[in-house]
Amino acid sequence: MSKFILYKAMSKIVAIVLLMLILFSSMLLGQPYYLSGGYGTNTQGGLNGKVIKVTCLNSDGPGSLRAACEASGERLVVFEVGGVIDLEKSSIKIKNPYITIAGQTAPSPGVTIIRGGLSVVTHDVVIQHLASRPGEAGEAKGSGWEVDGMSAYGVNAYNVVFDHCSVTWSTDENLSISGPPDSAPGESSHDVTLYGCLIAESLSHSTHSGGEHGKGTLLLEGITNVSIIGCLYAHNNRRNPFVKGNTRTVFVNNLIYNSGSQCIGMADRGKSPYVGKSHAVIMGNAWMTGPSSSRKVFVHGVEDRVCANVYFSDNFLQDRSGNHMELNLANIHIYQLNNAPLWFEGPEAKPASESISCVLRTAGARAADRDPVDQRIVQTVIDSTGAIIDSEQEVGGYPVYDVVNQPVEIPETEDLRRAWLDSLSQSIGTDTTLDLSEFESNASGVQEQDVNRNSFDYELSSYPNPFNPTTCIKYTLKSAEHVSVQIFNIVGRQVAMLFNGFQEAGQYQTSWYAGDNKSGLYFCRLRVGERTKILKLLLQH
Repeated sequence: MSKFILYKAMSKIVAIVLLMLILFSSMLLGQPYYLSGGYGTNTQGGLNGKVIKVTCLNSDGPGSLRAACEASGERLVVFEVGGVIDLEKSSIKIKNPYITIAGQTAPSPGVTIIRGGLSVVTHDVVIQHLASRPGEAGEAKGSGWEVDGMSAYGVNAYNVVFDHCSVTWSTDENLSISGPPDSAPGESSHDVTLYGCLIAESLSHSTHSGGEHGKGTLLLEGITNVSIIGCLYAHNNRRNPFVKGNTRTVFVNNLIYNSGSQCIGMADRGKSPYVGKSHAVIMGNAWMTGPSSSRKVFVHGVEDRVCANVYFSDNFLQDRSGNHMELNLANIHIYQLNNAPLWFEGPEAKPASESISCVLRTAGARAADRDPVDQRIVQTVIDSTGAIIDSEQEVGGYPVYDVVNQPVEIPETEDLRRAWLDSLSQSIGTDTTLDLSEFESNASGVQEQDVNRNSFDYELSSYPNPFNPTTCIKYTLKSAEHVSVQIFNIVGRQVAMLFNGFQEAGQYQTSWYAGDNKSGLYFCRLRVGERTKILKLLLQH
């Protein structure tokens, strides 16, 4: 046997041993191979299928990403090329199930698709470490060029994972989960996870025919079991995310920066007037205001009634100076639950105090090898700069990278493939060079908040409660503020304004005579400046 053949054989043995050690370590520590839990993440995708190599950056044809996505059967897609794929205004649609697109196999600078998006309309799909930046594609403002960067759509879209993807410059939503309008649960996408993604700079006044449309993530009505974990939302005017009726969502350990007119939105309707309340767990998230931030409510119920049931825990607000502020969690149209209505299999949420530094170090397609677009966006968060944009031209235009070719050798068995892909993900998964000492110092002072009191320590009480027909409402002000005391019914309509004006610090009381109002549950809202507190009242005739 020649020395060369012996060397190749020994190298292969060493590689296999190393992969087995990685695999064994993951199993020993009880860690998932590539994700930390989430709905649908137990899918195998196309891990054990035929290997399809992307060898060129053409929009279509042999060796292209489009050809790999349009193939049938179980398939693992790997990249022997890195650079920019211009889709030429023709988005890629994945119609055939059981596919894993392993962007971590591409050489630096990874793979970025432009002038088009990537949509999933089937099941058991894993998309890892890709960047999608549709942009205006040369179209005129309001022309109707409406493209999501990435999306999952329809009843057949389930067990879908978007793992560490960078999605920017969409003209519709950046990264969305959607389906037929007015769907009921079970009739639309379900069991979908967005994990460690960078979702930023959706184009505001751009080519969308509806005008302003700077949106991050939309979950259309009827979508169930969606987990959004460890993602960075930055410079999206609205929908960070927006969740419509009959949905079930877990939003955990994310960082939202410089949301514009709305941070998280929730509704109970779609195209029709009412499809059912949305349900969500919102836990361990950090919200940072920025130059474009205007709305001061974390979760905004967009209807004129109570439209969502939400469990909050351990979320906090940080201003542009790094100061932690009292967080106005939700408006009157959000009913705050005492217990989480849903949760996925996997580890518990991390403390919110870790969210900022963790997300900044790990979000996006190649956190340890970020391209200039992601580098710039992350730096705007650190510097508390940046803006909501109307065109990719405002921030340098489409990326231009040299084509890089690099052959890959794929392990043969499923377990070895898992370990190999996981090791590649880990190698590009964390930016250890960022100076986040100030964020980490500030976060050390964050305390668990009493979220069912809207992080609001002003006293509010009533007696008697239950009552008929009059109850006395008492509250205490710690400082001089503008104050309003309102009564709302169960569908969120105001039935009484008890006080609206300026008051000095001190103790106050007022009464509500329910009169001819029907028996049932009502809500008293005390607003002091920009802060609110809700008290339940039960009228029993």
